[in-house]
Amino acid sequence: MFQVILDNVSVTATKSPAESQPTNAGILVVDDAKVNRMLPKHYLTDAAFSAEEAENGEEALASVQRQPPDLILLDMKMPGMDGTELTRRLKDDPAITPAFRINVNFAGE
Repeated sequence: MFQVILDNVSVTATKSPAESQPTNAGILVVDDAKVNRMLPKHYLTDAAFSAEEAENGEEALASVQRQPPDLILLDMKMPGMDGTELTRRLKDDPAITPAFRINVNFAGE
């Protein structure tokens, strides 16, 4: 089971991966640490979401410009273009449809 809770909003996938049909919801997971991209992508794809990865802000920006996702899971501390700069560029680009972003900081970073 995969569950996301956002301010009194809950989205839950309860079907097994074999029963689930892919959704049209695209999710972009952005983190410079491979394991921090692989784990959420694994859970998301098991819950029948379409999930893509980007290793840094530059890759994420290019990915969003090609195909804007519905949700971005974004690490804020990355080398090069960090999450703050990526968020600013996404907000400033009128050609990009707004996506819901969850900015992530792990303890110890």
